[in-house]
Amino acid sequence: MKRSFIGLIVLTVFLLMGVARSQETKINPGKIDLVVYVNYDEQDLNSWHAVFEEFSKMLYNATEKQLQIGKVYVSKCGFSKEKADVWILDGDGCAFSPVLGFGVPNEHMTIYQSHKSLSDTLYGPFALLQAFAHYGFGLYDEHRGKVNGSGPWLEDDRFFCVSNTDP
Repeated sequence: MKRSFIGLIVLTVFLLMGVARSQETKINPGKIDLVVYVNYDEQDLNSWHAVFEEFSKMLYNATEKQLQIGKVYVSKCGFSKEKADVWILDGDGCAFSPVLGFGVPNEHMTIYQSHKSLSDTLYGPFALLQAFAHYGFGLYDEHRGKVNGSGPWLEDDRFFCVSNTDP
């Protein structure tokens, strides 16, 4: 029952959002293609492959084998900026994402160059999975609305910071 309900939610969300999505990003049965814009001088774009591959495995597991990443289009060209689902910026920062940004023009998940890690639970595929939960599924952090600084969040309700700090 739980698996069917989750599958129905995943399918409904992506079918409804698919109408608004650009031609570059496609939703196929059980797979979603992503456009990634790299906004720093990355010499080896393929070096991000392992991060997105692990993110896909984690998404597949988290959705009980309902959804995984299909193709990932990675570019440093400015033309992909407005169409991108993920922006990778220079430096080190907190991953963030608008809630229900998938399919909305000029909305994207944001991670940083420092997220090219497979082992740190604050970065890499872990941060992408957290950001995608907001971006694709409209999920909020479990600490949303708590008081006394019990969890990191930004004032704007559309953006959330990934952290391994327990609330």
